[in-house]
Amino acid sequence: MHMPRRRVLRALLGAVLAWGALPGAASASVFEDENIVKAAVARIGARRFNDAHVNVACFHRRLLLTGEVANDAERAAVQRAVSGVPNVQSLDNELVLGPVSGISARTTDSWITSDVKFRLLKGGFSRNDVRVVTENGTVYLMGTLTRKQGAAAANIASTAGRVQRVVLVFQYTD
Repeated sequence: MHMPRRRVLRALLGAVLAWGALPGAASASVFEDENIVKAAVARIGARRFNDAHVNVACFHRRLLLTGEVANDAERAAVQRAVSGVPNVQSLDNELVLGPVSGISARTTDSWITSDVKFRLLKGGFSRNDVRVVTENGTVYLMGTLTRKQGAAAANIASTAGRVQRVVLVFQYTD
């Protein structure tokens, strides 16, 4: 049976709206964060930084830069490149000076991130509470929490294997 295009579009829109209304489903802020990341990545890519590995993460309109750059000038240039991205509330530049990390370190970082996320879920945090980013053994925790919740999340993250350091990139509600 053939459905008119308008009816199909209405059905799709209804499904998207219903999906967005479900608990834990993507909200407008998630889409806004995704757009911020896309814009930041495009600006960084347009500059073609040499000997750099830059990751961009955004959670609740707070932009986080992690990775490695060759020198302070490149670190500042990456920050300048993303500083004008619309809708960003704050920017945390955690780029470190040093050689670009290899595939082994990135694989370990992925494992650490998964482990920390699992531990946070077991500890009562939802995926909407805390964003986990791992770079070279350093775990960055992003989110909007109370100080007590932030301390609990940091404690949980620090118990995961191979974590060298935990950096809190929280916006506190108290």
